[in-house]
Amino acid sequence: MSAVPVRPARGRGVQREPEAFRARLLTGTDWFKHYYTGERVAILATGSEAASILPEVLHTAASVMVFEESPTWVTPVPVPLGPLRRTVSRIWLRASVPDAWTRRQLTPHKQFDGPHVTVSPSYYAALRDPRARLIHWPAYAIVANGVRCADGVEYQADTIILGATSRLAHSTLPQGARS
Repeated sequence: MSAVPVRPARGRGVQREPEAFRARLLTGTDWFKHYYTGERVAILATGSEAASILPEVLHTAASVMVFEESPTWVTPVPVPLGPLRRTVSRIWLRASVPDAWTRRQLTPHKQFDGPHVTVSPSYYAALRDPRARLIHWPAYAIVANGVRCADGVEYQADTIILGATSRLAHSTLPQGARS
């Protein structure tokens, strides 16, 4: 089975695979109009988008895989700018995510930048749900039945959600992609 390399649309963009694309592909906010009863859903999005999408999709999906492109700081409630926001973000992460490895994956790689904090009281709780799974390897390709990671593992999905600001959102979609 060949794969569609996941690259932003420059030059040739994403190459099309010869095998028919079977998953439903939703981009931007199109995910909001659907129910995912019994479906395996893959979310390819930035941390702030994943924090908004996952809790909503998890209500009806059988399982959800989150391929978080770039983690973001999360607070459960709006917090004023300044050192308090950083403290609340770090405490919320530590209190909500008991596993050290997962906590490391959810910690932004850059230094704390105050204005870029997402408010989501349910994101970390949704990630602890047994039906949700944070995938630690970056998405490399969209294949006929789902998503292939950089480590070569393919994750089967009935629906793939590309966040509006995802690096993949403006890529050429695979041939046969349906929304």
